[in-house]
Amino acid sequence: RTRCGSGKLPSAAMGSACSDVQKQEADKELNKKADKQAEEEEEEDEEEDEEEVDERAEEREQAEQALNSNLQRGQTSVFSENIKKAKEFEVEPNKIKAAEAKLEEHKKNVKREELTQSLSKTIDSLDEEKYDAAGVKKAKKAVADAKAEGVDVKAAEAKIKSVEAKRPLDKAETEKAKRYLQQSVKEIVRKCREEKGRQMSIIDADGKKISVVGALDAPLTTLSLTTEDSSGDMEIGLKFIQVVEVVDSAAEVLKIPGFTGLSKKKGWKAKADKEFKKNCLRVEYCVDGDDADVKNAIFVESDATARDKLLFAFKVLKSFK
Repeated sequence: RTRCGSGKLPSAAMGSACSDVQKQEADKELNKKADKQAEEEEEEDEEEDEEEVDERAEEREQAEQALNSNLQRGQTSVFSENIKKAKEFEVEPNKIKAAEAKLEEHKKNVKREELTQSLSKTIDSLDEEKYDAAGVKKAKKAVADAKAEGVDVKAAEAKIKSVEAKRPLDKAETEKAKRYLQQSVKEIVRKCREEKGRQMSIIDADGKKISVVGALDAPLTTLSLTTEDSSGDMEIGLKFIQVVEVVDSAAEVLKIPGFTGLSKKKGWKAKADKEFKKNCLRVEYCVDGDDADVKNAIFVESDATARDKLLFAFKVLKSFK
């Protein structure tokens, strides 16, 4: 092999040969560097890919954990974004479905709370002493809206019913009420004036319901109550009646003079509530007009309608002079 500078080739040829050798060696060096750089870049790309995979896995885990967080009021939009992000990171479908169900239940609870507060405010604004048609209409709508979302509206309905009871009757309703009142009183009077009298029940001093026969005298001033053995017979001077009122419970009976001792009878209260329900009527009267001798009679009717008819009759008859 001829080497550069051997002296056996012309100087021009020898220079060209040397240049070719140097160029080849330089190209080899460049190729080595290029290969090494390519390997390094490939390794860097692989590391970056691994980092991206690790980062995505971490973000996916965070997105999954966010679905398990407590959902509180004011976080609806944040939780919605958490669900959206969980879908992007392909969190398990069943976990996303559970989170969506939790979100919907939260929305319903928030709505129920808002409706409850709104209903409470509307009901509290009702005037219990003066009937307000617009207020009642608004309250009824609030009740309907709340009821549709599962809110307990029993107390609200009870108050509306109480307020509506004070509503002034229109002319047609007034005439109808008068006719019903007249018919009710006439029915009680007719039965009490019949020879066999009206079958009635009262609560005696021992707390027992006993049967009596009610009879009215011709002037319609005295109601005589006769028991089967005559032991509990009594007469009520209708013009001496002081109080006529519905008794809602056995607890109310126990507050009435002459019946307070029944509180000592074991189990009487529960039994009375079950047997008498709310069909009792208290009549307080003065014996022979003596204000110092006041007694109470407690009537037990078959139902609320019969109770109210007897109530009307006492109120009308006691006004007779």
